[in-house]
Amino acid sequence: DGANGHWWLRLDDELVGYWPSTLFPGLSEGASSVSWGGEVFDGKRWRGPHTKTQMGSGHFPGEGLTRSSYFSNIKIVDHNRLLGTPQVLGTFASERHCYGIEKLGDVGGNLNLAFAYGGP
Repeated sequence: DGANGHWWLRLDDELVGYWPSTLFPGLSEGASSVSWGGEVFDGKRWRGPHTKTQMGSGHFPGEGLTRSSYFSNIKIVDHNRLLGTPQVLGTFASERHCYGIEKLGDVGGNLNLAFAYGGP
């Protein structure tokens, strides 16, 4: 929000999130980076290499978009307040034997830039 420094999250044409500028006073003029993330939590003690909680659909990214979970058509608003696709992107998974993420790049169609993620 260029007038007030508020932050909005939009999904397609629907506003789904709002954060007033008072929550992030250091970001009133913009940000130098943006991150997306996920987390898996199982409140019970589990003896084994995995939690009992799956990430996404429970399938690894390498199993393809029909099995793994994914997010796509990622856009940001740049310092000129123009909508665009992020140019520099990296991935990180703390427990790659349990969960994964894979940058797919531009997969075409209406998906554009996409990431696949998940694990048992």
